[in-house]
Amino acid sequence: MSPGSARCLIRSMLPALLVPMLMLAATAHSRLPPLDLLEQAVDEFDDGEFASSSRLLEELLGRMPHNPGLAYDLALSYFMEGRFAEADTLTSTLPDEAPGISADSMISARAATLLA
Repeated sequence: MSPGSARCLIRSMLPALLVPMLMLAATAHSRLPPLDLLEQAVDEFDDGEFASSSRLLEELLGRMPHNPGLAYDLALSYFMEGRFAEADTLTSTLPDEAPGISADSMISARAATLLA
């Protein structure tokens, strides 16, 4: 096989090789423990990477659907991302009192999503 035909063969195989690698990279964070995922989501949020923070928080909330703190954080990330309707939907499902979230914070969050 000539070097030219070997390059053509490799180029033709790239899509078949890259797709599984990209899928693996996209789901790599799903194997992280929840605390590590939360830390990563907070780092992304602090860096202004709200879409990435939202994706991580969505995954966490999928793992722990009855955690109002995660839902609150996700609503805040949605709000910062400009996804106001989704933020409003999430905040409207939160209980009036949740561990770690003050009543004032809950009222402010609900009011902010309604005003947006």
